[in-house]
Formats: sequence, C-alpha cells, structure tokens
Amino acid sequence: MVAIKKIDIKIKDLKNSVLFYRVTIIIVFILHFLYFAAFNRYHLAYQEQIQLFRLSRDYFVEFLSKPGGIAEYAGLFLIQFYLNSFVGALIITLIGFITFLLFRQIFKKLNITGILWQLIPVFMIAVLQSDYVYYTGYTIGFLLAVAFFLFYISLHNKYIRFISASAGVVLLYIIAGEFAILTAILIILYELLHLKAKEAIIFVFLFIFICALAHYLLFRFLWLLPRNYVWIKPVLIFGKATTKYGLLILLVYLPLMMAVSGIWVNLLNKPLLKINSVWGILTINLLIIIFFSFLLIKYVYDYRTELLLGIDNKIQKSEWDKALLFSSRAPGNNQIVIFLTNIALYNAGRLGNEMFHYNQIGTAGLFLGWGNETSPFFGNELFYQLGYINEAYRWAFEAMVASGPSPRILKKLSLTSIINGDYEIAEKYLHKLEQTIFYRKWARYYLKCINDSELLNADSEIRKKRHFLVHSDFFANVNNYEFVLIRLLENHPDNRMAFEYLMSYFLLKKDLESLAANIYRIKETGIKEIPVHYEEALLVYMAITKANIVPEGYTIRETTRKMFDDYITAFSTYTGNPDKLQQYLYRRFGKTYLFYLQFGY
Repeated sequence: MVAIKKIDIKIKDLKNSVLFYRVTIIIVFILHFLYFAAFNRYHLAYQEQIQLFRLSRDYFVEFLSKPGGIAEYAGLFLIQFYLNSFVGALIITLIGFITFLLFRQIFKKLNITGILWQLIPVFMIAVLQSDYVYYTGYTIGFLLAVAFFLFYISLHNKYIRFISASAGVVLLYIIAGEFAILTAILIILYELLHLKAKEAIIFVFLFIFICALAHYLLFRFLWLLPRNYVWIKPVLIFGKATTKYGLLILLVYLPLMMAVSGIWVNLLNKPLLKINSVWGILTINLLIIIFFSFLLIKYVYDYRTELLLGIDNKIQKSEWDKALLFSSRAPGNNQIVIFLTNIALYNAGRLGNEMFHYNQIGTAGLFLGWGNETSPFFGNELFYQLGYINEAYRWAFEAMVASGPSPRILKKLSLTSIINGDYEIAEKYLHKLEQTIFYRKWARYYLKCINDSELLNADSEIRKKRHFLVHSDFFANVNNYEFVLIRLLENHPDNRMAFEYLMSYFLLKKDLESLAANIYRIKETGIKEIPVHYEEALLVYMAITKANIVPEGYTIRETTRKMFDDYITAFSTYTGNPDKLQQYLYRRFGKTYLFYLQFGY
C-alpha cells in the first residue's frame, strides 16, 4: 500500500509538473504577443514602411543572386503583413514558438532538461526583433540552420549523417546564407562529442574540406560576387548594442550549451539542471517569466523611438490629434520628433496657438537637413504638404536612393509625378506598387486616373496640390528656408501653410522685425484671428518700437494683453535672482512665446 501511495504521489507530481510547464509556456507567449502588439507596434509598422515586397519574377530572381537570399525573401514576405501591427505581433510570436519547439526537441536529444534553456533563444530573438533594423529574414535563416541540425542528429547511421551533412550544409548555405556556418559548427561539435577520436578527426577534416570547396565553387561559378562581399552580414549588423550582443549570444548559445552539456554529462553522468520538486519547477517558471519581462522592458524596449514612430504613423494616417498626444509624452529634444510635431500642429490648426506648448529647438525643428539617410524619408512630407512639389519629389527620390524603394516613398514619387503631369514617370512607380498585395488597389486607382482626365480632376488630393504649384523659377535652398517660403507665398499668397511656417520660422529665430514686416500676409490666408503666439510677438515688438502694426480688421485679444502685462510684472519682481526668475516664469508662462523669446534656443 505504501508503495502504491508513493507511485500515486509521483504520478500526481508528474501531472502537476507537466501542467505548470504548459501554463508557463502559454503565459510566456501571451506576454510575448502583448509585448510586440502593445509596446512595439509602431516599430513593426515602420519596418513595413521601409521595405517593398513585390510579387514578381524579377524581384524574386534578385534574391537568388546572393547566399541567403531565399531566407531574406521569406522574411520580407512576412514583413509586408506588419502593415497591421497586431498581425505582425502574431507572426513574431509564432516564430518565437517555432524557435521554442526546435530547441526543445534538440535539447531532448542532447539530454538537456529545464524550461529555462528552451526559452533563452526565444528571449534573444525577442530582443533582436525589438530593433527595427533587424529583419525577420535573419531569424528565418537562423531557424533553418537549427532545424537542419535537428534533422541531422535524428539520423542514427554515421555514414548517412556524413552524406546528409555534406549535401545539406551546401544547400543550406544557398538558402540561409552565413547561418549555414552555425550548422557546420554544430555538426562538427556533435561528432567530436559522440564519435571516437580517430573517426572524429577524419570526419571533421573531410567535412571542413567539402564546406570550403563548396563555398569557393558557389562564389566562383554561381553568384560571381566581388571578393569584398560581406557574406556574414547579420553578424556585423549595425544597430543598438542590445542587437549586436543579442545576435552574438544567439549564435553561440547552442554550441556553448552542447559543449557544456557534453562535459557535464560525461563527468557527472546526469542531465543539466534537472529539478524534481513540483514547487521548485513552479518557482523557476515564475522567476523566468519575471526575469525575462524585466530585462525586455528595462534594457531592450526603446520607448523614445516607439514614440517617434508612433507620431510618424499617426501623421501618415492624418490622425493629427493622436500624433500630438504622442508628442506630449516625448522626452528630450529629438529633432525628428519636433519636426513631426510641428507638422501635426499645423494640420490640427494649432501651430500658431500651441507651438510653444511643445519642445522647440529653434528653426531646426521646422526643417530637416541632410544630416543622415533618414532625413529625406521623413523630410519629403513637409515639402509635399507645403505644395512645394518639385522639392518633395527630390527628397523622396533621395530617400529611395539612400534606403531603397519602399511603399511610402513610391506613393510619394507617384503623387508628385502625377501632380506635375509627368505621367510616364508616375506609371513606372505605380506599376511597382501594383505588384504588391496591400498597395495594388491604390496603384490601380491612380493608373486609371492617369488615363481619365475627369477622374483625375475630381481627385481632391491632386486638385489641391496642383492649385499650389509654383509658376516662377527659383533655386531650392536648404540653407535659407525664409527665401523658399517667401517665394511660395509670392506664387500663392493663399498658401496658409507656407505663411504659418514663415511666421513660425521668424518666431523660432527671434526675428521680430521680419515677423512684423510680413504679418500683413495673414489677410490672404483666410485666417480670421491672429494666432496667440503672433500676438505675443507683436506686443513685444510694439512695446519696443511704439508702432501699431496690427493688420487692419484684426485685433489682439484682451487675454493676451493681460498675460503680457502679468509677464512684465513677474519679470520685474525677480530681477535680482535669475535662477528663481526662470523657474517662476516657466511655471506661469512656460507655454508662451514670451518665455521662449527670453530663455529658449
């Protein structure tokens, strides 16, 4: 009876341990999905925006011209579905689950027990996928390498294993590229641990010779790639430190575990980290979940970049107020964040009244320079909205040259070409978009518009932008946007955005004289009341010059006059204590132009 009870207890403990194991896995992957769906949704959406997957033969053939092209192609195929961030999160979670299943089966065969070891590669891939410069194609290449190794160690005959390894690694190199090197290392390590010394040396020598010969022949006769081709690109990937080290850890993890496990089992003759206590298993599972979650949120999650990409995402969807909600939470003085915020402020009708409710860094927050390759990608949007179509086309084209074609850039190139009447050029871009899944309908609509003048003239977007096409020639000047904005207004005095950006330029430059000289332009724009920040600047200018420059038909609000008087009074009160003065004025007037004029950039 005692023996039966002990057996029953063991069976019950076994069932409980299996239950805890399954519950842990379910919780881990639910959290995995929520992490990407809630915290990295705009990272995923941005990845879709910076690459273009096309369903065409010539596009596929491009990927056959280099090692690992097929894995890269498969990754880009999946990325196009990141257009919906929840679908993207689901795809990444499924990839994580496949990773878990592969490592679970490999560790079973290697006699490595414990859920911790199986989840570490899942965690590392989650770390990598948190960086938008890391593409899913790299993960696919890695998983193909691991899957082939699992197939390899499932073969029991050593001769069949050798033949399979020799042919398989060559094929794997074609499909997954440099990740085949990982498989080769794993195979060599496995045989060194399991074959007799003499057999292992012969196997390793022959296997390395075949791999080297295959590599030479593939590069010499199949791909014809240059000698300096970087065929270990993912290992040399640029990006954050967590991405670089995360990929390195992922690549060395399985070989290291094999080596440690092999030594551990041979010396101690027992599995690595085996826990028999049910409560011990439960405790370990909870600690794993808490530990991994903490590391991801604390050290991997890029909150600032997610906010920036969130602002950009909402602007692309014309959700201006939502974009500004993100902006209000953005810390620091990131130039692109401020640039996008000002675009959202204008379109929400709040630029002249609330510009200084948000961080500003001078005129650099209105326009992006050519500082890096991302500037044209984001910067072309402003020129397009200003109606400066030729410059929008130039910046969009530069973005394509710098980073390759993408849906967003091809749409902009198509629209600007149509607006300018360059239909043949527009057709080239539209035909590329027509080969996609999610932009096909949009492309076919504008292809139809090109051949139907009535339909084209009825399109509100095209009609609006054509209204502001410039008619006089002038050179684009990225060093003097005042000149550009004035030329736009000379062509179209009713270009409200050009006017508001010109006034904002003077405000940020603290050039009150130029602002006063150009305030008359407000009449042509349809603005009924002088925006608050303009009023504040005019009050300062009129207090200095004693001249009344308020345009005819406009008045300055009494609330603005009172605030101006209160500011002067407060300033006079703390003149003897500069630090205390600034702190006090910021609390009361931090969102006014008066405070920016005195303490801003």
